[in-house]
Amino acid sequence: MITDPKLLATIISNNIASSDITLDEVEHIVLHYIRLYNSSIKRV
Repeated sequence: MITDPKLLATIISNNIASSDITLDEVEHIVLHYIRLYNSSIKRV
């Protein structure tokens, strides 16, 4: 899993630029990563 926010943003923006991903998919991915991140923080 990608944990570097800048790297994740770069990958997403590159995919949007190449039309491989829609904004709805981006929203879904980002929300999923936020949930994963928040759940990993609670475990520490």
